[in-house]
Order: sequence, then structure tokens, then C-alpha cells
Amino acid sequence: MSKIAAYHDIWPPISALMLLLLVLYKNLIWVFIFVDAICKVERQAVRMNDVLLVVRHAQHLNLLLIRL
Repeated sequence: MSKIAAYHDIWPPISALMLLLLVLYKNLIWVFIFVDAICKVERQAVRMNDVLLVVRHAQHLNLLLIRL
């Protein structure tokens, strides 16, 4: 009986921690997708010599990182 009680005391914090890690992991995936998309747009903009587009996307990236 004591093993079950000990397991019950340990499990809720572990499950909450795992849920938190899962949420953070999903958010990191979205951040990486967003940064990758911005980098692709920036590479295309550099090819087209459109410096203003690069600056605009860099500002969006800075705003995203500030919010995190």
C-alpha cells in the first residue's frame, strides 16, 4: 500500500512537468518554423535586392523574440 501512495505522491508533479515540457516543445517548433520561413523570405529578398523587405522581416522577428 505504501508503494502505491508513494507513486501517487510522485506522479502529479511529474505529469505536470511533462505537460509543461510538451507545451514548450510545441511552441519551440512553431518558433523554429516561423524563423525558418523568415530566413527563406530574407534570402529571396536579398536575391531580389529588396533591402526594405529584409528589414521589415527582421523587425517582426525582433518583436517575436521580445514577446517570448
